[in-house]
Amino acid sequence: MRPLPFLLGLALVGSACSGGGDGPGPPLARAPGAATAGLETGAVRAAVVRFLREYAGAERSVGALRRAVAGEELRNWVYWLGVQNAGLRFARPGRLMLRALRVVEIGPDQAAVAVDATVDVFVRAPNGRVVPSSRLFESPVFAVRRGDSWAVVDANRDGRSMLDAITVLEPPPAAEEGGVRLAVDSVFRFSGSTVVNVRLRNGTGRDVRVDLPGTFLAVADAGLPGSGVTASLAGRIPPGAAVEGALHFAPIPLDQVPEGLALRLDGERELTVPVPFPPDAFLVEP
Repeated sequence: MRPLPFLLGLALVGSACSGGGDGPGPPLARAPGAATAGLETGAVRAAVVRFLREYAGAERSVGALRRAVAGEELRNWVYWLGVQNAGLRFARPGRLMLRALRVVEIGPDQAAVAVDATVDVFVRAPNGRVVPSSRLFESPVFAVRRGDSWAVVDANRDGRSMLDAITVLEPPPAAEEGGVRLAVDSVFRFSGSTVVNVRLRNGTGRDVRVDLPGTFLAVADAGLPGSGVTASLAGRIPPGAAVEGALHFAPIPLDQVPEGLALRLDGERELTVPVPFPPDAFLVEP
């Protein structure tokens, strides 16, 4: 679901406003229906705060974050965030710094919110060093009505719309080579990195390993080499195993379209599994 254009404009205007809360006006100044409007504003505000707070706390579990989002794209992101976090060691709980939040407009089914917030997470590297990571959330953030409550359907994270950055591939393109089957579930073109989420089944009779420098994402007739993997893809994959995880590549602009993935595997013999992406997979619906 794409945010309504008029809400986008209002949210951008609201981002320039001061970040005070949405406090109630003087009691005698309330017009008929103001109490209902105040309840709606409070519910939208609570939904955005819940989303940010649960993201900061996702090192424990992504279950609450999953309930705080709506839409196929953000639900897919939450799922793969859980896969990533399962292989990480966190030094301490995440931290939310909420500097400003203003509900700009509420429509029948969508709401626009101006936000200025940072979510910090603290990962412990294998050498014991604490590696902090920060995500900046700015205006606009969009929420959608879900029954009697609200949930976040899009957010501007690190300068890029999450909804625009996330592409869920349906059906997932897949290929099999030498007994190894590879399927690509989704691609995240975030501003910090391009993330390709995959499921791999080792149908060979031997161990295989991902050869990251030999793995490439095809973009604009060029190949981006792999720059990182989740823990689930970092070690040996035994015969018969089915694993899921993410491959990381350099960030690309949203107007550049990934064309396919070539996954290189090491083992008793080297193997490359190419998976072309559907040419219309990254088209944005109006």
